[in-house]
Amino acid sequence: MKKIIPAFLSLLSLSLIEARETVEFVPSPPPEESEPWFTGPLLTPSAQVVPYGHVNFEPYIYWTQTRNKFNSHWHSFSIPHGNQLLSQNFIQSGIYNKLELDLTPQFAYNKKQGQHMWRVLDMPFGLAYQLYADENNRHVPKLKLRMQATAPIGKYDRLDPEKNGTDIGGTGSWNPQFGLVFSELFYIKGAHYLSTRVFVNYVIPTPVHVRGISAYGGTHKTRGTVYPGNQLVVAAAMEYSFTQNWVYAMDLLYVHSNKTRFSGKKGSPIAPGGPSSENFSVAPAIEYNWSSDIGIIAGPWIVFAGRNTEQFISWVAAVNFYF
Repeated sequence: MKKIIPAFLSLLSLSLIEARETVEFVPSPPPEESEPWFTGPLLTPSAQVVPYGHVNFEPYIYWTQTRNKFNSHWHSFSIPHGNQLLSQNFIQSGIYNKLELDLTPQFAYNKKQGQHMWRVLDMPFGLAYQLYADENNRHVPKLKLRMQATAPIGKYDRLDPEKNGTDIGGTGSWNPQFGLVFSELFYIKGAHYLSTRVFVNYVIPTPVHVRGISAYGGTHKTRGTVYPGNQLVVAAAMEYSFTQNWVYAMDLLYVHSNKTRFSGKKGSPIAPGGPSSENFSVAPAIEYNWSSDIGIIAGPWIVFAGRNTEQFISWVAAVNFYF
């Protein structure tokens, strides 16, 4: 049996890594101007933790279509079509001074080549600590440390070959990771503000014992251990307020994954795993904010270049509630 790695697995891996908090707290505006309201861009997290005693809740919906894949020479070619409806529910809670707890329950509906299935996915969780906050408006970027992992509760091995990979719900790895987020807010004039963010994240996946067909490939005879490659994520984002309510947002994202290795009984000439990969994506979006505590954002997330990775477009929408 050939190796099966469904097209939506790359999106699943990215979703488990990003855990995108988007709440943003801003300094006081000039006395004659209105304060800016931001929901946050689609992909890049905030550099400020939720204060103690407060909660930020942001449910996300992604509708993802995968039609192509990039080869090792960055050329795109057609693959069997795959679709995924993904629900992510970001919950951030301020649990102590400068310390935040993050939880992200998520589930998905996968569809490919006539097969479809609902799946509970792996659940990201972690802590964030405020290293620096520009409380005195000295125009020094805010800085936050993020430490996260992923509870591997989703199905990842002993898959049904007739399901074409739609029964995958996770990667089987705890995916320990750490990252730094920087952000700065600039006043332009009137109701116009520019918010900027930069995020650097590094993931060191734990080894995964696999049996049979898994998210990494193989056959029913496969037995062994997969060593997923380390992953680097770099993101940059901006938000520009046209009015206090209407905001334009844009993310640029780069992801590099090292080679995934396998040790054990392959079960076929092709071992589970794969070569190193990387991709570039962009996510323009429009926000509407009813107040500083409630806002909505929507836009496409598009992979426009890559190597050994899927090319997808994902239509994304989220509503942010701050309590």
